[in-house]
Amino acid sequence: MEATIKVVLLGDSSVGKTSIVTRLKSGKFLAKHAATIGAAFITKTIEVPSNGASAEKRIHMEIWDTAGQERYKSLVPMYYRDANIALLVFELGSVSSLQCAKTWFQDLQDRAQGTQVILVGNKYDLVCEEHSGELAIPAELQGLPYVAVSAKTGYNFDALNKIIISLVPENQFKILPKDNEQGNILEINKERSGGGCIC
Repeated sequence: MEATIKVVLLGDSSVGKTSIVTRLKSGKFLAKHAATIGAAFITKTIEVPSNGASAEKRIHMEIWDTAGQERYKSLVPMYYRDANIALLVFELGSVSSLQCAKTWFQDLQDRAQGTQVILVGNKYDLVCEEHSGELAIPAELQGLPYVAVSAKTGYNFDALNKIIISLVPENQFKILPKDNEQGNILEINKERSGGGCIC
């Protein structure tokens, strides 16, 4: 049985965590979502080129979307405690959501030190429209892999995917013959636990 990499999204309510998960899963954007209660996840298998001309590498991921509302924050640690990678999501232009991301980072350092962390600034399309520019990253978060994206337009999602894949340990990939019939990106069964989604 191949290894599974657990990726969890953390951040304030309405920063676009569910929209990011949807974009990662299907390459699409849905304008409306119900609020996530607890957490929800999808599973996805990705194939990436390997160094060998006759082989490809495959990785199986669980991508977890956690609730951002204050009343659910006490539940979130049980979802990220065994995560391999955490995406700290904030809204570009929102100082409060960036501070929330900093709080989650401090929590990860206390409870999940082995988790690799990526800082993700979402809603780049709004920053462009309002010509407001990006926020300065707090010193505590500087040095983390960082990418600004737009779940709405798909801006920079190739870069986000590459960063996620780069943090997966080499021994977690399954090596496949290059003529494998699985295809480049496989969508595995979508599973939900605990309710709807966050927008």
